[in-house]
Amino acid sequence: RFYTAIDLYDGKDYKGSSPHSVKTSLPEKVLRLFDINGVPFRGGIGDLPGMYNAVLAKLCSRPNDIVQEAYDPPPSTHRSDYKKEVKRLHLQEQFSRELDQKLLKRAIAMTGKKQGLTALDIGCADGFVTEQRLTARRGFHRVTGIDFNEAVVHKARARAQEKPGIYSYHRVNVEASNFIPTLCAAMEEDGVASYDIIYSAFTLHHLNQPVALLEKLNDLLSPGGVIVLRGVDDDAQLSYVYKKNGAIDTVRSNLVRDITRLSVQTQGMSNRFHGRQMYGWLRQAGYTDISTEYDVIDTVGMDDDEREALYNYYFSFRSDYTERAMENDPGNARKEQIHAQMAARLASLKKTFLDDDNMFYMVLNFGIIARKHG
Repeated sequence: RFYTAIDLYDGKDYKGSSPHSVKTSLPEKVLRLFDINGVPFRGGIGDLPGMYNAVLAKLCSRPNDIVQEAYDPPPSTHRSDYKKEVKRLHLQEQFSRELDQKLLKRAIAMTGKKQGLTALDIGCADGFVTEQRLTARRGFHRVTGIDFNEAVVHKARARAQEKPGIYSYHRVNVEASNFIPTLCAAMEEDGVASYDIIYSAFTLHHLNQPVALLEKLNDLLSPGGVIVLRGVDDDAQLSYVYKKNGAIDTVRSNLVRDITRLSVQTQGMSNRFHGRQMYGWLRQAGYTDISTEYDVIDTVGMDDDEREALYNYYFSFRSDYTERAMENDPGNARKEQIHAQMAARLASLKKTFLDDDNMFYMVLNFGIIARKHG
């Protein structure tokens, strides 16, 4: 049996609030249909043929809790300079260390060089991960870090100036029309002609046109140069909690699924399904010799501190997005509702992570390597 709900919008202003706010008077069980198998329709309530075709297209597509095929995320509102986010990014480094070591070992081997390597880190934040991964010990001679956020770049630059070495940092917007001239000026300043390795972790999913960026980056790679991308995917996670009698605890087992759905609905949330897309992005951009690496992280054998760290790494940031979306649209009842639901589910999930050893949770980290084309 397949249930669906159609989201009608007749073009009226609804006194300045989002068209979705007219649904807030519906019962919770009906509202959940919009989150699971909602059909957005903007033709108006009088367009019955259009409405029929919209529902038919939905019924003919693969049923999916999240409907990621139609997911077109708005520009991300991510802020890497927030104190809470800085701590989380350091946790991200911890949970991605093993995968990055595999990726960089293979990438360096693909270049055919052991010393004098040049590297570009796109989305370097405060440079913490840059200086953990792209090290002189691994053969890197010059490393350029770029980020859109001036505050974190300033922090990274100040640290690099205190102990001059192989690192330099620049404020660069990779989606600006002057991206290439700006970066080329930074490269000239750093004395770099091209890069043997371009590394980017958890950055492309914040962008509107990742393929366009990848196409531009190809021209910055040295002959035989390699690009390394890393990310995650909200569909690549499992959660299971059982009760003492052995029965499944459906409510708590579904917390992860519910949080993922709410994330998809949140304005400014990054692309939560980019892990599966990176291969396609590189193919579209023309890269060759594409290969993948994966790393499974799960709660099995973790102590309380490790479980809390995993929760903070993969979930804690999500209520920040729902809160910003709500604050940016005061009085929007639907966004207020989403934020309240997100906060409540996150609190329950954190308690489950910390208090219930019967919980099993797993998430997959994605890594991908490709060679310069042409």
